[in-house]
Amino acid sequence: MGGLGRVIKTGTALRFRAGQSPEGVPWIPSRRVAESGGRTLALTNRLRGSITYRATSENVAIGTNLPYARIHQLGGTIKAKGDGYLRFKIGKNWVQKKSVTIPARPYLGASDADKLELIRVVNEFLSKSWDGPV
Repeated sequence: MGGLGRVIKTGTALRFRAGQSPEGVPWIPSRRVAESGGRTLALTNRLRGSITYRATSENVAIGTNLPYARIHQLGGTIKAKGDGYLRFKIGKNWVQKKSVTIPARPYLGASDADKLELIRVVNEFLSKSWDGPV
């Protein structure tokens, strides 16, 4: 299970570098990137660095505990509470909005290359299990 977790974690890191989903679809560039350059979802690399996995003898869980990770994976609208405004900085300018819509930029999942590597890891495990000492 640890090997499976490592495959997905590595594939996820590669997707952050490529700026694309597990299916190979490029992420919609963020407004910051469109205005200032750089890479989407990579201003601090905190999200990429937070991806981890936990493996047991029966399963593996892969993800992050960052509160903003879900909105980037699935997309959605963030609304200000009550009559307030969301306030954030884009480039050098501060912006106030009642709501913002963030497009989905999936990073978790398994690409075709990941799936082939997952199969290889499972086959290697099974061949060692069956060919090893009883």
